[in-house]
Amino acid sequence: MSYDKFRAYVAIDGDDLDTSLMEQPEMYHHVSEQHIFAVATRDHLKLELDELTAELDQEIRQQAAEDDEKLTEGAISNRLKLKPDVKKLTREYLAAKGEAEKWGALKESFSKRSDALKSLVSLRIGERRDLALESGAGQTRNTYVADLAERNRQAAAELRRNRRNKG
Repeated sequence: MSYDKFRAYVAIDGDDLDTSLMEQPEMYHHVSEQHIFAVATRDHLKLELDELTAELDQEIRQQAAEDDEKLTEGAISNRLKLKPDVKKLTREYLAAKGEAEKWGALKESFSKRSDALKSLVSLRIGERRDLALESGAGQTRNTYVADLAERNRQAAAELRRNRRNKG
């Protein structure tokens, strides 16, 4: 799956938390694997660039010594940067570095997504508990009103009996 498709999964559908919760571990795992691969590619290219630079640095210094040419470190560095192989490998390394950083940021987003899912689940549980309590409170109110109405009926019946008995 591509980076963009994984990125689309970062968004949480609040109406479908079950699916989001079930997908989270697998998505995080896939993104982590892609990040590991991107970091390994970056590190491999960095090693190649360092080795190539060291070999070419040695060649430049050796050639300068043979030509009895005095070079500053800056001049050697500039010559190295202008070598076509170094330029190519530097561009590949920078692209790989950007890719690794991109996957690292996505991995972090999925980690934050996991935290957000936990919070949303807790919030939903709290909302359901509040609804249950409100529903229970409504039932208690209804029971209270029914009991009060029954007591009023009984009191009214008692008053009627007392009036009949007196009259």
